[in-house]
Amino acid sequence: MNKAIKKRWVEALRSGHYEQGKGHLKLGDKHCCLGVLCEIAVTDRVVTPWKADPLWDEFRFVAQSVGPCDSTLTLPIAVMEWAGLQLQSPTVYVDGGVDELTKLNDDGLTFDAIAAVIEEHL
Repeated sequence: MNKAIKKRWVEALRSGHYEQGKGHLKLGDKHCCLGVLCEIAVTDRVVTPWKADPLWDEFRFVAQSVGPCDSTLTLPIAVMEWAGLQLQSPTVYVDGGVDELTKLNDDGLTFDAIAAVIEEHL
């Protein structure tokens, strides 16, 4: 992973600026850990946010050159490549096992704890 982006992501997760959510990159005002990375990508103009469904207040991200992404659960390919990640749902090796960051997020690990996992294992 790109070290500068990793540092910014960890700082954003620990900032208290984002309310943690589950099951979507962004739903209403809540983000999963990957949604926070997408917000940094928005700042860097890698993607632009696009509100997909006002009924569900679900957000998708649009890559500048390729159009809407088809998932609200994993990173857009443009964000994955920009961040220097190998997978749209990054995995980490923790305590002898493999976990996806999205699973750690949805299983209740706090942003601060996820930031520590990213620092140490990604």
